Amino acid sequence: KRAAGSMEAGDDDPADEALLKALKEWRLKEAHRKRIPAFRILRDSVLVEIATIKPRSQADLLAIHGFGPTLAAKYGIKLLSLVER
Repeated sequence: KRAAGSMEAGDDDPADEALLKALKEWRLKEAHRKRIPAFRILRDSVLVEIATIKPRSQADLLAIHGFGPTLAAKYGIKLLSLVER
């Protein structure tokens, strides 16, 4: 189960496809900039969960499996800004 309060609707909500596309585009640019494979930035499963639950805070991001404090410090603000769009 996801963290309480991190979703607006039920657990069966599909990922927001436009948001998922934006997240993947951001990840690819970040990977090219760092010259590393995109999956080393964030796994697809993490991006799908972000696009599904649309986190509104660092705490919501930290509730996502595979997204810990290090990733939150590196990418949290940018990811939250992408979700807000």
